[in-house]
Amino acid sequence: LPGKDMRRITNALAWLMMSKGTPIIYQGTETFFEEIRESLWNTGYDQNSPGFHLIKRLNMIRSRINADAPQSIINLSPHGEPNNHDKLGILRGDPRKPTVVVLLNNIADGDDSESAEFCYQPPHPPHGFMWEDGLTGSVPRKNSNGCILGKDPIILILQRQKWHSHRRRSRLGGFKAEVERVAASMPSIDQSITS
Repeated sequence: LPGKDMRRITNALAWLMMSKGTPIIYQGTETFFEEIRESLWNTGYDQNSPGFHLIKRLNMIRSRINADAPQSIINLSPHGEPNNHDKLGILRGDPRKPTVVVLLNNIADGDDSESAEFCYQPPHPPHGFMWEDGLTGSVPRKNSNGCILGKDPIILILQRQKWHSHRRRSRLGGFKAEVERVAASMPSIDQSITS
């Protein structure tokens, strides 16, 4: 991994792990070794390295994909013009109902330019589900045109909708209203003392 351009390495590993076929990862990639690779039992095996956690997470996402699921390339350009060489989109599964949407880019470490724009809208998720970035666990950031933004790879997976604070507030609001209604029907402390 000469030069250690971590952003490009991360995008390359995401492509390798999410593409159809068997991924082959060279020993030491998960710990980002640069020197001659010695046996891991002599040098220690770092399970806290970012590379280890990245590959572990990618493998967990990969295990959700049917190995025979079709793979197709998606056009990420905003107006349908031919794809450029800085972005790549991959669908795994039926293009109308993909299991995973992989959005990759070629932005180098230290490149302070804007995030890559992925002008692609995944299919509407089934009721009770949402698209979430499988690497970060968050909903992807979008610009005013609805294009997904990112410098690191984005791997959209279908997840059950999480308990949102607005639901909690509305339920607590209902509980609070019930408490206030019951309290209003009870005599006040002053009334109970005088009677």
